[in-house]
Amino acid sequence: MENNKEQTEKGEKTEPIEQAEPVETTEQIESPVEAKKQEFQKWKVYLVLVAIVVGAGIYGYSWLQETKQLRAQAIEVVERAQNYDVLLSKVEDEKDRCETFISQKEGDFGSFEYCKKFIDWTKTLSASEEGLK
Repeated sequence: MENNKEQTEKGEKTEPIEQAEPVETTEQIESPVEAKKQEFQKWKVYLVLVAIVVGAGIYGYSWLQETKQLRAQAIEVVERAQNYDVLLSKVEDEKDRCETFISQKEGDFGSFEYCKKFIDWTKTLSASEEGLK
């Protein structure tokens, strides 16, 4: 201001400095088309997020169903193994009974033949088990 007073005292004309009008930037100017594009971009993001959540849900559901199926199969296999162990113990008991029956050298011929064939069968059974191992 003092500089202006000095210049006016010397006789020079000065013009007052005008305030510059604010310049509108491209961010401030928003056409309806650009607004719709931004709104569409928002919906696109939401749609992608929904698709991801739905996809994760479907994957989780299928994983759960597969896990349930595998669990049921595992239970079935364990039950078969337990039944197999019971069956093997019964076969072993019958084999022992037949061996004691044959060693007594007493009894009827039908029981003797049955026991002889049963013992032979258990020998082939044990040989096939060893082949599986």
